[in-house]
Order: sequence, then structure tokens, then C-alpha cells
Amino acid sequence: MKFSKLIFLFLAAVFVLSLDARGAGAAEWKKAFEGDKFKSHEFTYFDFFYPEKCTVPGAGAQASSDRSYDTEDKVDRYKADLRAAEEEKLDIESQIAWLDDEEEEALKVAKEKLAAAEEKVKRLKVIVASLDPAFAEKEGIDAKKLAAEVKKEDTSKKTKQAKEFHEEDTFKYYKMEELNEGLENVFRDTVSRLNCNDAANYNVSHAKIYFVTNPKEFARLKGKDRLTPVKVVYTDRKARSILVFISPKLSKRLVEYVGFAVSSMILEDHMALSNPKGELCDAFKIGFAAWCSGLNAVVEPNKIIEPEDLLENKLLLPSELFLPSKLEDPERRLYFTRQSRAVVEYVFGASKDKFLKYVETVSGGNSGFRNSFQNLYVSKIWANNYDDFCNDLSFRLFFPLTKEAKDPEALAEWNKAIAEDDANYSGGTEKHKGPRRQIKIRHGVKYYEYK
Repeated sequence: MKFSKLIFLFLAAVFVLSLDARGAGAAEWKKAFEGDKFKSHEFTYFDFFYPEKCTVPGAGAQASSDRSYDTEDKVDRYKADLRAAEEEKLDIESQIAWLDDEEEEALKVAKEKLAAAEEKVKRLKVIVASLDPAFAEKEGIDAKKLAAEVKKEDTSKKTKQAKEFHEEDTFKYYKMEELNEGLENVFRDTVSRLNCNDAANYNVSHAKIYFVTNPKEFARLKGKDRLTPVKVVYTDRKARSILVFISPKLSKRLVEYVGFAVSSMILEDHMALSNPKGELCDAFKIGFAAWCSGLNAVVEPNKIIEPEDLLENKLLLPSELFLPSKLEDPERRLYFTRQSRAVVEYVFGASKDKFLKYVETVSGGNSGFRNSFQNLYVSKIWANNYDDFCNDLSFRLFFPLTKEAKDPEALAEWNKAIAEDDANYSGGTEKHKGPRRQIKIRHGVKYYEYK
């Protein structure tokens, strides 16, 4: 009896762990977006699902209490405003004097009103003193000093407001009309590059995109972790659904990182029809989707990592590109993404037909890339085989991505080195005898290593 119970508990644990590893999917996402608090909007290729309201930082829009005048009597008008503000301040002080300490709530409200009135008086004094030196002298006001105090208070107030939150209309705040236009462009670019109209019938069967604004809810709904530059999107290809976490911090790259998921899913759709048993290496999957979406960054739940340039001494080796580990470090994933994108762009540009044929026949994923490479076309000048390709990859493709390439002299040296190497190409396909000459470049200057 005890043995049977142990078996049951073991099987139950395995089931639970398998659920956790697989993560949530489209069915759970759909269920989470039911109810009056959620809205949807149908576009040509995508259906958006989102909470009607979202919570964002800041105190919200407030109407300004200050007025500006362009007429000649603006000094008198501002003085009248100042007198009214001072009377209002005195009136509130009088109210506070009549309140007992036991009347805590009324006292609190009155003190808040008094603080606002005092701020208004100070602001108006700054304006009047700057317009009327005689007034400033009579009142003993140092206009510059007072203006500096007001500016300091404004800075402090903004810092405080950044910790406050208010509600906004989700559809308007995240400019979802513009987002859809951007995603449609990504969709068309991806379909055009893959020639996959049959697979990408999204105008008939729309993709469902679920936008989550609550980080805890996103953590509950997200799918299985994998190697990706975007940790805030998950796809369920069979259900043609995408889960997306959005926040004000991430909004400036919304088209790129949601577009990355769209492009990835179209590529998966295409391979499911044209090469159902095949598998691309991670560098080609991520590089292609990053290229189509314009993604040049790593997107984490709380930040975007996007340095302008890479550093030459941090470039990943070819072995790290084509047999990658999990790459948990965001910076390494950034290098992986940008370098992979550069490889895909170059190979696609060398021969689109060969690239498409490769996608439709490739198998083996990362471990099979060495063997499948022979079906790609890279160049008549270099990369006759996998080893040549890897040896010259950093020299040929990655140096222009680096900060060092910003130096015009270094870039000129690099171009010269490329031209010299091309001119010395023998045209042969035989294997190299002896140590392989490996081209390196450091700060734009070519040198050789033998391995």
C-alpha cells in the first residue's frame, strides 16, 4: 500500500514538473483575458487583447493653475493674481486656526490646500519680480534666488511624482494603432523574404496577441524559457498566439520586440509546412527574426539593453554562435543576436534562392550546422567550407559592428584588408595543408595567426 502511494506521488510530481517546464499556452492566455476589464481590437492580420486600463508611473495630467498674458497690462494682471492668491492663503490659515487637533482629516486637507496656496504665491512672486524690479526691491525679493528655489522644488516634486501611479487607457497609451502598422510591415517583410504566402494566411486566420501589463500576471502566464533576445514575449504557434508583456520602460521598442515574435512565428509556420521534420540552428532563427523586425537589442522585463556598438574584444567566437549555451547573461545574448543577424543578412544577400532552399531542407539544428552548411552559398571569394567560414567570420562580418570601426582610419584599413584578401584568393577548393592561416583584425589592422 505504501509502495503504491509512493508511485502515485512520484507520477503526480512528474506531471506537475512537466506542466511547469512546458509553461502556459494559448488556452490559459485566452481564459486570462475574459471579463469586462479586457478589450479587443481586430486588425487585418492581428487581433489585440488587452486590459482596458493600465497603471503607469506619474501623477497624471494636471491642468496648470498659472496663466500667461501677452498684453501690455500683464504686470498689473499678475499682481492681481498675486493679491488673490495671498488672500486665499490667509483664508486657509484662518480656517486652520479654528480647527481642533481632534479634527485630523479636516486639518490634513486644509494643510494640503495651504501648501498649494503657498506654492502659488511663490510662483507668482517670481513672475511679478522678474517683470517689475521696483516691486522686487519694495518687497525685498531676490528674484533669481526665489526662482532657483522654485526650480529646486519642481525637481523634487518630479522625483516624487515618478514614484506615484495613475491609470491610462491602454490602447491609447501604448499607441496600438501605430504598433499594428509597424507589425504589418514586419509581417510583409518576413513573408516577402521567405516567399511563404501559403503559410502566412494571417488575413484569413488572424494571430492573437495578448498584452499583459501586470508583471506578476505575466510571470504566471509566460511559457517555457529558451534562448532568445526578448524575455517578454512567448509564442504558441499551433494556436497562432503571442503573449507580450508591455510597460512604459519597454514602450520605445514595442514594434521591434513584438515584431520579433511575429517574424519568429511566421518562420515556424513556413517550416512546419515546407520542412516539418527540419530544424534551423539558433543563430539563423534568431538572426532572421531580428533582421525582419529591426531588433538590435535585448529586452528584459525591466529594461532594454542596446549599446550603440559592440566591443571587438567581446565578440562571440563562431563556436559560441553555432553551438550556443543558454547565454543567461543579457550582454552575451545581445552579442549573439547582433552577430547572428549580421550572418543571416550576409548569407541571404549572397543568394536568396540558396537560403530559401536551405530553410526548406535543413535539419539537425545547432549540432547539424557543420554538415548543413554545405547547402548554403556564402561567397565565391571566401568560405569554401565550414572551417574557412568560421575562421574568417569575425574578420569579414563582425568588425563593422564594433566601436573600433567608428574610427575612419581603422575602417579604411579593414576595407583595404578585405580587398587584398579577395585579390589573393586562389579559387581552389582543396583542403588546406598544414596550419590553417586565420585572418584577424585588431583596430582595423589585419594580421595572421596559424592554427
